[in-house]
Amino acid sequence: MARAWLFPGQGSQRRGMGAELFARFPEVMATADEVLGYSVAELCAQGGAALASTEYVQPVMFVLNALHARALAEDGPAPDVMAGHSLGELSALHAAGCFDLATGLRLVRTRGELMAACPSGAMMAVLGIGAEELTEVLDAHAIDTVDVANHNLPDQIVVSGPDADIDRLAGLIAEHTAGKTTRLTVSIAAHSRYMQPAVDGYRAALDAVDFGAPDVPVVANVTVRPYRSDTIVAGLLGQLTGQVRWWDTMTALSQDGVDEVVEAGPGDVLTHLWQRATQRWAEQLATADPEPSPGPAPPPAASPAPSPAPSPAPAPGRGEHHWVSALGDPRFTAAYGVRLPYLVDALPHGISGPALVRRLAEASLLGFLGSRGRSPEQLTADVAELRGTTGWGIELPARLPDARRTRAVTSVAIAAEVRHAVTGGWAGVGPELVRWRFAGTGGGEGRRLLVRFATADHAAAFLAPADPDVVAELLAADVLTSAEAAAAVRSPVATDLCAEPGPGGEGTGVELLLPVLRSLRAAAGRDDAVPVGVAGVGTPAEIAAAVLLGADFVVTGAVNHATPQARTSDAAKDVLAQLELDGTVLAPSAELFALGGREPVVRDGSLYAARAGRLHQLYRTHGSLAQVSETVRARIARECFGGALPAASAAEPRRALADAVVGYLDRAAAWAIAGDPAQRLNWNIPSGPEVGAFNRIAPELGLADWRERDVVVLADRLTAAAAELLDRRVRELLGRADRSIGTPAQF
Repeated sequence: MARAWLFPGQGSQRRGMGAELFARFPEVMATADEVLGYSVAELCAQGGAALASTEYVQPVMFVLNALHARALAEDGPAPDVMAGHSLGELSALHAAGCFDLATGLRLVRTRGELMAACPSGAMMAVLGIGAEELTEVLDAHAIDTVDVANHNLPDQIVVSGPDADIDRLAGLIAEHTAGKTTRLTVSIAAHSRYMQPAVDGYRAALDAVDFGAPDVPVVANVTVRPYRSDTIVAGLLGQLTGQVRWWDTMTALSQDGVDEVVEAGPGDVLTHLWQRATQRWAEQLATADPEPSPGPAPPPAASPAPSPAPSPAPAPGRGEHHWVSALGDPRFTAAYGVRLPYLVDALPHGISGPALVRRLAEASLLGFLGSRGRSPEQLTADVAELRGTTGWGIELPARLPDARRTRAVTSVAIAAEVRHAVTGGWAGVGPELVRWRFAGTGGGEGRRLLVRFATADHAAAFLAPADPDVVAELLAADVLTSAEAAAAVRSPVATDLCAEPGPGGEGTGVELLLPVLRSLRAAAGRDDAVPVGVAGVGTPAEIAAAVLLGADFVVTGAVNHATPQARTSDAAKDVLAQLELDGTVLAPSAELFALGGREPVVRDGSLYAARAGRLHQLYRTHGSLAQVSETVRARIARECFGGALPAASAAEPRRALADAVVGYLDRAAAWAIAGDPAQRLNWNIPSGPEVGAFNRIAPELGLADWRERDVVVLADRLTAAAAELLDRRVRELLGRADRSIGTPAQF
């Protein structure tokens, strides 16, 4: 079995704490007093207002936790794993060797000062009722200003929000439930959207630290997964405005074999929580109709990540179960540094822009910056806007007819030191994808490349190492070093494969393609190295089906278009939020125009698809604009180009015709993004049938209004609802099995 050290956070302080340890570790006290500029021992002895003040109590608690950890290390056996509650997470990372004492003191001092400077607020413990009942109260009385800060036990939840709203909630809980409430003695709304003003300053402090890998596993509050050195910044930032998932953390520790906990700090708050959790699990096991074995439950209310805008409460009826932790492959989540086996695909025309991918990154999720329809200069500006944000990816062209643009996008991605990319597999393995994987990596494992497939064509090539001839050319051109070339002929080109539905039902179909990709992976001997997932999902049922088919992860796409963080107009989002299942149609793709590529777009309320289709037909049947009749030219000038056709080049008339048509496709997208009412009939709004399918069930998730569809909340609601579907289905199957077995005589 295993032992865990648990580090308490703010709230465990008391007057006189630590007196027995100050003289034992004088070097710790000397460093603390020097860095902080005041005497920790004197402050602990005096107590009073200073010890209750955020900017003082956080550094003091960090020092006390460090003292306790040193005493435990000297006096007893080492831990197998560590975790810290809120502020205590910094203590756990320090005890695990990720940074030295002075660095930790500077970080915690900055954290306390930034949090204290945020707008005033309140926190309140809600006891005796669960997340579902709390959500019902919030929803019934339209309280959307309160966030769940800590989920300590199924019936012990801490909420944060404006003082008046916390008071109102306390009255409603007393009036309508059997629950009780206790106001906490703080003047801030910690672990909520109201800490957002502290994020930039805290990020700057964290980015200045070169974090080492933990010597002992440390379970993160936000993701309930062990930290790696490259996930520490995102995890600590996410924790600042996100939920402390302590019940999930304790459950995960228990499932991993922990049967002994030691509180590495003053007080015994965490010890008592562990004891109550242990009793709860025992009661569950003793019931006649046992629940599934305990496991991390999804966040019960507001998103567990930084929220620049109000995050809605969860859909009513969402229970606690362990299936979220069972979704996907833990190796995938570890490789991407995410808390869910869930990625957000790139959206064209820059709709998945910096705001969207940053929001996901700060919540320990990952999205891909869209490059389709963006010039290299625009893409460079998007990347610059993300400077300082870690844990995001970028979209790479598969292999465009314009090789210069393909190289330019790859160069932007490599220069930005992005670690993750997504691309389409339809064009096979091109030199730029090999360059992305290995150039500048020094011969290590390379960057990650997720490749989507609508058919099995080229999948085997992506599972194999790069073509030696291509590698030799890159080596000769000094694109790859000899060590990087050796890695390229040793490792698969793709690190992840993904089955996606083809546009308009074209392609193999994910239900058939996913098993094919899995079998190709097995044949290539890559079962342990290349996760296989499903893209294009938009409903809990699709996610659950993907899991049952064996998907290691899922990727959502168009459903993220109608979120507050998507870079498009409110008017376009209004259209998307009302879209029906059959509300899309295929239209020419701007990026793959010359190849006849098509993509799904919104049909209702727009003539874009029909007009774009006619223009593409003109391109196929004419060699230049001059060959088009004057009547037709006048009509398309009026309908598509605001009265005047683009100037045509006499030197390259065929190319000029193509440029004119593609120019319309791009302008139509820009009009939709800007919400230009004068061009409403020309709006090009990328979408897909999954958007209409999601809209049908959105009210059940509390997301009927797109303004409530925060991209992180959307991820949490979809995966939690998928987990409930799996839970329910397994129970149904087990019930059928019990009934079919019957008595021994029926065998």
